[in-house]
Amino acid sequence: MGKFSIFGLFFSILYWIFDSTVHKLVFGEKEFEFFPDNLNELWMRSSIFFLLLGFSIFVDYHANKLAKKEREITQLKIYQSTVSAANHILNNFLNQVQVIKIEASECKDFDQEVLKTFDQAFSEANALVNQLSNLDEISEENIKDSILPK
Repeated sequence: MGKFSIFGLFFSILYWIFDSTVHKLVFGEKEFEFFPDNLNELWMRSSIFFLLLGFSIFVDYHANKLAKKEREITQLKIYQSTVSAANHILNNFLNQVQVIKIEASECKDFDQEVLKTFDQAFSEANALVNQLSNLDEISEENIKDSILPK
């Protein structure tokens, strides 16, 4: 039971007591009747009691739903910021490593197979970062699947 439901229950009970008190003091009933003998009066009091309670449960449900959606949006923004930062760091690193590749390719004694392996690793790293950056649905499973070898 959420805070709105508890408040609604408290307010509904308070209404019931208030209505019973009004009937005693204003309408001059002989006894204080917490549960009125008159069926019409019991029906009216019960209707309002359950309307107040029902509305507070309704508000509680939708407030929780909205809070959950806000948490999901916040998590998505954090994820996107983290991926963006990681992407920036990795791109800087890969660009700096390109300088090493240029130096290695200018060296005649450097093994060309190593340069091909470097190009392959570079392309794979770029592809994985792009896959991770462009996920449609953010979940732990999707994140892991985006970087696993296929």
